[in-house]
Amino acid sequence: MSLKLTAILSIITAIATIGDLHAQDTDTAYKVKSIVIDAGHGGKDPGALGKISQEKDLTLALALKLGHYIDSLLPGIKVIYTRDTDKFLSLKERAEFTNANNPNIFISIHINSHKSSKVSGFTTYVSGESRNEESIAIQTKENGDEEIKIEDVISAKVTHPCSHEYSILLAQKIQTAFKASKWFKTRGAKDLGCKYANFAVLWRAAMPAVLVECGYISNRSEEEYLNSKIGQVNIASAIFRGVKSYIREVESRGSKPVITTPATAPQQSASTTTQTNETAQKPGGKITSQQNNETKTPQTAKKSSDDDKVYFRVQIKSNPQKIPLTSKEFKGLKNIDELYLDGAYKYTIGKTQNYDEIVKKQSEIRKTIKDAFVIATKGNVRLKDINKAKEEISKQ
Repeated sequence: MSLKLTAILSIITAIATIGDLHAQDTDTAYKVKSIVIDAGHGGKDPGALGKISQEKDLTLALALKLGHYIDSLLPGIKVIYTRDTDKFLSLKERAEFTNANNPNIFISIHINSHKSSKVSGFTTYVSGESRNEESIAIQTKENGDEEIKIEDVISAKVTHPCSHEYSILLAQKIQTAFKASKWFKTRGAKDLGCKYANFAVLWRAAMPAVLVECGYISNRSEEEYLNSKIGQVNIASAIFRGVKSYIREVESRGSKPVITTPATAPQQSASTTTQTNETAQKPGGKITSQQNNETKTPQTAKKSSDDDKVYFRVQIKSNPQKIPLTSKEFKGLKNIDELYLDGAYKYTIGKTQNYDEIVKKQSEIRKTIKDAFVIATKGNVRLKDINKAKEEISKQ
């Protein structure tokens, strides 16, 4: 992908201002009425460069094909493009455009790039933090001069918990459809899974939002396929089938994802999250305790007591699916609890009702993982307000 993606960052500024998006009565069945499709880059911003093409041209071709399928096969849904020609849009222009259209779903189309021509594969990203070196490198290239604090990303997920969960569902659906596509079955394309990334284009989205990496322009075979008519048809139709499956599921639930108060503006950088190369799976929601060690021997997670008391914990990691206990991302830390909250697995250390004690634990852990932070939980629910958690503990 391109070294700069600043041209699409302001779209999220607009998205985040839509606090009353699609206001409907709670007893009205939820319907997806509009989708914004964002073709990455454009105009003076070519995006990633291949041997025979530029990212901006491939993303536009895929975006238009995806929009055509939605227009033709999903009547009643309005397709809105951030651009439908080769033009550059400023941050302000994209923000104002999106703000005026109030979409139900946001999909950003991109083509990846890597210094190695052997790297290939298809990935769908949702907003989230990570310590994976490759994801951090991609985030740095994509966000350009935009800097985001880890607190901002956390705030966005807390403020829009349902949208975050639905973003994960949308990503799952797209990756599942990709694995069923002709590209995957006949050409040996790689499923790189659903991943977290702290892309500025996603982090403040007040509605389900994903960024789809449709292969690597730096891989000659993949670039040729991306430039072929059949390749573009297969890739765009796979994304379409994922979107269609997502729409059917959320509409069948009979109520819309909750839209709440937008997060504050980003300030300085945070990292992005990569999970293992499998499509994320939604678990049963139990809290388990994992004892990590430095050996390569797999361990079985043991259940912890799921009572209704409020506890403070230090969160060190979040991911759409389980992380192996031997993962280097834990950096040798032990006594890790695994929780499923807000549509993702949370990995925490410590469990106490003493706030001063957990703050001390946080300071210790930050020597190893700098962006560790305190959360409050009650059973399998995360409490958004630490002060209210303190008040509830004082009454127990």
